[in-house]
Amino acid sequence: MTNACLEDITSSQTNIVETTMPTIVEGIQPAVETTRVVPARLCYKGHSCENSYNKQTEILDIVESDSLYYINGVNLKPAHKKMIQPGDVWKIALIEDIPSCCREHIGDAFFVLGFGRYMGLQKKIWLAELAKQYEAREGKPPTNTELVAEMDKHKVGEKYKLCYILSFPRQVKFNSEKYSKNRDSRDCADWFLGASEMLSGKIFPQPFPYFEIINENSTVAQLGEDTPKE
Repeated sequence: MTNACLEDITSSQTNIVETTMPTIVEGIQPAVETTRVVPARLCYKGHSCENSYNKQTEILDIVESDSLYYINGVNLKPAHKKMIQPGDVWKIALIEDIPSCCREHIGDAFFVLGFGRYMGLQKKIWLAELAKQYEAREGKPPTNTELVAEMDKHKVGEKYKLCYILSFPRQVKFNSEKYSKNRDSRDCADWFLGASEMLSGKIFPQPFPYFEIINENSTVAQLGEDTPKE
């Protein structure tokens, strides 16, 4: 089965070519003066995200100085890479390297426009591939409960949403409640779009304008106008 991301950025032009959806089925120190331990700041989900923020810095360093690491999918297993078209590997590799806590914050910062299409693609491609892999491993199709357990195990939901954002930027907008009012979501979302633009600029003549497109969608939606078509 050959999967590809839904958008193919082909040149400095921002023409979009739809294909199919790829599959990803992969603190503060104590005060010196006293014995009181000062805890790391918790995010709105109650997580200590210090390591996640450190990983963001590490990823940006890789994008800037060793972009081939993601372009060639060095962090992906060979069997996984075989399911992805070469031009899409960078998206999958980047998402795989993002810590789960950060992926959650990023996903919370966006709303999908056209939820039926979003869920349909997840079921048709991602969940179908997950069920196929389960059956090959266990010798039987998964029950619904077993499939949900596989989704949780591989963090399919959070990875799928990030891939959808990179694949269909014209079909998402900012979640005004989380993006505007929650620092964790806004910071992680801005970082994600920035890292994706930087990395796309290492591959194509110009970085793909993810932030600009999604910000335009958000403005149009706020005004109650029609969403820009792909």
